[in-house]
Amino acid sequence: RRDIRFYGAVRGYAYLSGIAAERFCVRNSGAHAVVEGVGDHGCEYMTGGSCIILGDVGRNFAAGMSGGIAYIYDAKKLAQKMNMEMVGLEGMEEPEDLGHVKSQLEAHVRYTGSGIAKKILANFDVEVKKFTKVMPHEYKVVLAKRKAEAMKKLEAPSLKLSGGAATKKQATARAPFPTRTPPTSSSPSSSSSS
Repeated sequence: RRDIRFYGAVRGYAYLSGIAAERFCVRNSGAHAVVEGVGDHGCEYMTGGSCIILGDVGRNFAAGMSGGIAYIYDAKKLAQKMNMEMVGLEGMEEPEDLGHVKSQLEAHVRYTGSGIAKKILANFDVEVKKFTKVMPHEYKVVLAKRKAEAMKKLEAPSLKLSGGAATKKQATARAPFPTRTPPTSSSPSSSSSS
């Protein structure tokens, strides 16, 4: 069965109770989705956004994925199901990843009542170690450059004119990528898929 949800999505949040069929989040370029499993060809040609999968994935996962990040919980035989040409598998250690996944799981529970997400959140520090981060190689390089540039801006003093005399002031830099915060409105935009 084909599902093809969020094909080419550019922004927004989706919280789906259940397992999506084939081609979930294909060509996603900015949406953030949480689902409890996906069929074949999930996150194919993804260029942005994020996808948190709380279950297994089908074959050919992440084929042509050049951007965005997928987080997969407790997937079985993941490396054998993936197209590893453009992506690598990592653990979750970065504070940005931990915060993003936790806030998305909280929203997923709020909108769907997900038992899987509740279980993970109840023991987050232990359960988060069961996640695998799927990171495109080139996207990782881009994010590292952005982070290094932001750090340079923080370290470099800037000159501020004060009454005609120059004074040194510590520069501030913005985060290397936009903050990923789920919506907090009371109107859920979740849906079910089986």
